[in-house]
Amino acid sequence: MLTSALIPGALGWFDEAGEYRELFSGMVGCHGARVRSDREELYVCDSCAGALVFLDDGGRIVRRVDTDSAWLHDSVQLSGDLFAANRYDRGDVVLWDVATGARHTTIDVSMHGLPQFLSFGA
Repeated sequence: MLTSALIPGALGWFDEAGEYRELFSGMVGCHGARVRSDREELYVCDSCAGALVFLDDGGRIVRRVDTDSAWLHDSVQLSGDLFAANRYDRGDVVLWDVATGARHTTIDVSMHGLPQFLSFGA
């Protein structure tokens, strides 16, 4: 089970026996750790830096995508390199191509309670 810890800014694995292995730490806030569906990469929101961070399974940073946010609460993979990023401070969800950095769509969610976390099911 992959976990993220907000205050220590850490990302880690719990195995089937309940043993914990920290993969990465040092972010100032950490939200929404997930595993990509199309490749062996992890991703997590470096919340206060407003960046979506991609890591290999050893916890090494592969790339960072700046989302122009001061409080990136969550991000979820929609399909391939298309991700939705919840920029809580801006009251929107942006669809990004994380390979090219291109912004596709911005959805204003400010009038609907400023959601904190995202979920997507196929």
